[in-house]
Formats: sequence, C-alpha cells, structure tokens
Amino acid sequence: MTTENNDILFGNGDELPSNYSTNPHIQDVISAGRRKVVVGGAVMGAMAFLGAAIPGLAQAAEPSAQGLKDLPFRRRTRLPFSPVEVTRADAITVPAGYSATTFIPWGTPITGSYPTWMEDASNSAEDQAQQVGMHHDGMHFFPMNAKLGGRQSDHGLLVLNHEYIQAPLLHPNGPTVVDGKRVDVDEVRKEINAHGVSVVEIRRGPRGDWSVLPTARNRRITGATPMRIEGPARGHELMRTRYSPSGTSTR
Repeated sequence: MTTENNDILFGNGDELPSNYSTNPHIQDVISAGRRKVVVGGAVMGAMAFLGAAIPGLAQAAEPSAQGLKDLPFRRRTRLPFSPVEVTRADAITVPAGYSATTFIPWGTPITGSYPTWMEDASNSAEDQAQQVGMHHDGMHFFPMNAKLGGRQSDHGLLVLNHEYIQAPLLHPNGPTVVDGKRVDVDEVRKEINAHGVSVVEIRRGPRGDWSVLPTARNRRITGATPMRIEGPARGHELMRTRYSPSGTSTR
C-alpha cells in the first residue's frame, strides 16, 4: 500500500524495507508499459476506422475458407453453467446450481497432536506447525485411486501454498513490538509456521462434501523446515551460512 506521494506504508508487524536501490519501481515500469499499449491500440483503431492500409490487417481480418477450417478455435462451445456476474460482494460467488463449502480454513489441525484451532488466536507456534497455514494461494490436487483416465477421484492429496500472513490476526493482542523491534520469540516462530505448504489427504463423501483424513500423509512444510541443498549449488561458498557452514542444507 502506498500514499499519494508513493510512500510505502507498512502494517503492524510487517518488515521494514530492505531494498534501497535507485532503480525504477516495478509500478513505474508497469505504468509506462500500460501507456504504450493504450496509445498503440488507439492509433491502430484510428487507422482502421479511417481506412488506412495496415500491412497484414486485411488478410488477418478476412481469412480464407481453408484458413477457417484449420483454426483450432473454429468450434464454439457453450459453458455448462451460467456466467457469474460482476459483484463487489465480500463473498464467494459461484454459478447457479453450484455450491462452495470451506473445509480446510486456516488453523485446521492436520498432523501431530491435531491441536484444536482457537478463535482467540491463543494457539502456540508449535500448534501452528501442525495446522493448515494462513492465506491459501496456489494449490494442486493429486488423485489417489483415480477413475478412468486418472482425471476423476474422490480421494487424494491436496497440496496448497500459504503465500503470506496477517500478523495482527495470529496473536491475541497483535504482535509484541518494543522500540520498533519484535521481542516475543514464540510470536515470530508462529508467523514462520503460518507460511509454507500444507499437504492434506482428503476424501469426498456420498453427498459431495470433502473432509480431511487423519493419516500419516498429512504434513506441514514451513519456513523452518530443514531442506537439503542439491545440484551444482550444493556446498558452494555462497550457500554457506551459520546454520549450515558446509552449504549443504537450509531452512
């Protein structure tokens, strides 16, 4: 988030900026590119409206019968549902005849001692390492015992990325900050454990609802999970840290 003067605003508990480069900001690059696209499109539109000769435009606009036959999108198909209309509602909107149900929200216990999620944010860092992380992002379903062609399955592993966190929601009274510094170790560890990846074994019931299976396949990968470094970078001088002086592992 930025102010009108492009001053960066940081929320409570967020890191201060660490990049002091004088290079153009990514938003400046994007804005410049967007202007070029808009101007270029306007020029092309005006030339076409005035009948100006644009090389290749006539040929592209009037393909031959053989060309139409060869186009991969020559057949128009109808979606099997009505499009969702634009809305500003703070809710999940699905087409008529469909439903959306939340079943693995942040804090869902999936492994270890399966600690219950506490609405007052009193779960510990260790609890969070055994629960689904915060802010689901990219995800993929890996089917198990798949049906014909391997495309359908009522049982499998759902793997999802936890892109970022909201520190004020992770702690009962928000992050503890003294003189601009974080002083509660368990709070920081909890935030690290709310990032990462969740691997969840799930199954769909006879009514179409999905549920978590408490199996050994469930796991959390967090910012503190030990990782082996492989490939040509393994052991390189630039990979050596206080955690791994040999440069062969990291977290």
